[in-house]
Amino acid sequence: MTVDEDLLGKPRGRKHNQLDAFREEVLRLREAGYSFEQIANWLADKKKVTVTSMTVSRFVRKNQ
Repeated sequence: MTVDEDLLGKPRGRKHNQLDAFREEVLRLREAGYSFEQIANWLADKKKVTVTSMTVSRFVRKNQ
């Protein structure tokens, strides 16, 4: 681990990788009309994955 990694913490992109495991479910929820915030809350409650609604929004946009 470099000094920069020590200072910056976890590597970028980690949250998107976490969402990849739930890609189909996230996209289905969005198609069913759920908001990005509702999907983020569902991920936290049911899948124990903490992301923001903005992260969900970017993930959906990139995976549609």
